[in-house]
Amino acid sequence: MIDSNQPTKLNQFFGDALVSLFFLSKLSLAFAKMIPYHIPPLIYQGGMHPYINIVGTIVLFVLFLLTAKKPKLDFNSRFYIGFIIVFIALLFIQTVLQMFFVHDTASKSFQLTGAFMALITVMGFGVVLPLHYPLKRFIKVILFWCIGIVLLSLLLLPIFNNGMFRGGRFVGVTKHIPHMVSISSLAAIFLIAQWDLIFKSRLITIIFYGFMTLACFFAVALTATKAAMGSVFLATFFAILFIGRKGHIEQWGRLFIFGSMTLSIILLTPIAGERIYEIASGERALLGRPAQNGFETRWEEVVRGTDLYVQSPHLGLGILYKFMTNSKDGSIDTYNSFKDPHNLFLSAGVIAGWPFMILVTIGYLCLVFKTFFIFFHRRSYPPEVLYAALFMATHLPVFLIYHVHLSLGGIADRVYWCLTGYLMLSRTFLHTPLTSQTQGDSSKSHS
Repeated sequence: MIDSNQPTKLNQFFGDALVSLFFLSKLSLAFAKMIPYHIPPLIYQGGMHPYINIVGTIVLFVLFLLTAKKPKLDFNSRFYIGFIIVFIALLFIQTVLQMFFVHDTASKSFQLTGAFMALITVMGFGVVLPLHYPLKRFIKVILFWCIGIVLLSLLLLPIFNNGMFRGGRFVGVTKHIPHMVSISSLAAIFLIAQWDLIFKSRLITIIFYGFMTLACFFAVALTATKAAMGSVFLATFFAILFIGRKGHIEQWGRLFIFGSMTLSIILLTPIAGERIYEIASGERALLGRPAQNGFETRWEEVVRGTDLYVQSPHLGLGILYKFMTNSKDGSIDTYNSFKDPHNLFLSAGVIAGWPFMILVTIGYLCLVFKTFFIFFHRRSYPPEVLYAALFMATHLPVFLIYHVHLSLGGIADRVYWCLTGYLMLSRTFLHTPLTSQTQGDSSKSHS
């Protein structure tokens, strides 16, 4: 019998294409000098131009919606969708007010463009895709592209050594460091999350799984990104605690691994702790990345963000303020990362003032609650929801030291909103029915 809730093949194809575009848009051949670095509007940084990515995303979303079935919503889903509508409405209201009272001499179409791109990012990836595209399929496509890009980058590393690094940090076949960080972290964490299923497979599968996981760990290390490395180790810790059934043998296995990790931390803390502090304080370089005082740098970013926030605390400076120059207009080439506060709440305040800061704070706290609610009620959810929660749990601390993700072009922005939607809608529609075990327990309780 065919499940009427399952997406059609055509709808699934457009969903696959949408998720694939996350990664195809960030590939680059600049390392091999095979194509020109920049030919607008086709090529940018040796790969797909952002304009093609944006137009392609919009077209695919329209086709995806036209072939999608009407979803079934419960109270929690309606509450989440209501929150997202308020989120977007506030962004538009603040943007319109900024056009007249903050950046009155700047291009109004440029400012509205930022709001519409945020609308597509938040509503499209935070609501539409999670409602209609199965989470299991989403993770499968993500792993396909992430593992493929990591393995290709590592295979080409001996041939194009210098072209694979930027500022001493690994970029591989991607355009920029953040893209390789996102790709390698996604692959590593989702592979770690599936350890309990893999180790019940054949020996050759276990060996291949172990090789891919180590390769992704290696790629994360080569990016020399402390937050990404921390999230991968945190994912390993959470996977040991929460993933898999708790039989007697497995309980002893978990206890042994957990005890070994605890003992190692106790014994190595005097040495490792000193090295970690030296790296964080800028006294020691991390792999090929120049030494940088992480504490001082982050504080400078907070101070800079505070200075930006007090310029317009009620309305904010706009979604595209990082692209604006002294002439108030901007383009993809005028992006200024030094305007980024690297603080979630300050970033929200700079974008749309204190009302948006409050809304983002509420949303973040709800996400924290839902993530750990799923962990502590994990028997009521299928494995893929737990995998998504594992990824989100490792990135909750990371969100605090970054910005509000509203870009239609970034890998991280799209993935974060998709996973937020999947978790918040985790009782909704086709991808997260109750597990058969839970249904069996429920029937017993009523008998």
